[in-house]
Amino acid sequence: MDNSYKCELEIWGSKACILAPRIFTPPAEMETQILIKGQGEETLKIAPDDQFMHAIEFFAACIEDGGKRRTARNEIITQGQLLEAVETQRAG
Repeated sequence: MDNSYKCELEIWGSKACILAPRIFTPPAEMETQILIKGQGEETLKIAPDDQFMHAIEFFAACIEDGGKRRTARNEIITQGQLLEAVETQRAG
């Protein structure tokens, strides 16, 4: 916990790599940039967005709407199954 803050995503593929610094928790007023490096370089800019407020709003909507709550639950279960499948493949 004493280290400096870092929150980035880096994906390496056979044709390009994607780098997204400050992808998960940018301040609500901060424009997010995604760098794609392949044959050339391309920068995608994503407009500022308040991720924390949207998470709270989504949580409240799930409390009020049973259908939305069931859909979110099923998506979480599917994500967990996918992670288990990836881990099983990796463990080989």
